[in-house]
Amino acid sequence: ILTHLHFDHAGGIITRRGRKIEPTFPNADIWIQKKQWLHAQNPSPKDKVNFKGQHIEFLSNCKKLNLPEGEANIAEKVFIYPVNGHTVGMQTVLVNDGSVKHFFPSDLVPNASHIRIPFIMAYDNDPLITVDEKQEYLSKACSENWVVHFCHDPDMENGQIVAGQGEFKIRE
Repeated sequence: ILTHLHFDHAGGIITRRGRKIEPTFPNADIWIQKKQWLHAQNPSPKDKVNFKGQHIEFLSNCKKLNLPEGEANIAEKVFIYPVNGHTVGMQTVLVNDGSVKHFFPSDLVPNASHIRIPFIMAYDNDPLITVDEKQEYLSKACSENWVVHFCHDPDMENGQIVAGQGEFKIRE
């Protein structure tokens, strides 16, 4: 599951072996929101640097590419939810192992410090949408006791979110 096609999130899908580029996981199905796929093929000047041609070329020829349009249950206990503030058609992932729900918000909440609603990345394409999306998903994470995984945090891999004094915090 690729949350989006920025090079720091899609870089592992291919491997260079000498002069040849091969899929890192040749038997894997690849899931990307259709909106993200279309955006990555024709990005704005701001976004163009985020997408690598070799990733787009590989995926263009990939027979295992799946392009859902919106929320989907893509495997037993694995759900994807699109968000659009960081980049068009990014998706988050929720894995319900039967006892704990693990939420992977990707760049919606890249670091633990980003759980505060107004703390967003200057890199987001539509910051006000990011704010609304964070409010929605962090509220669910809080009320349903999800474990939230932070993809860019060097010090905190994951945590549970609690509400307190008008803001979200990590449970201590």
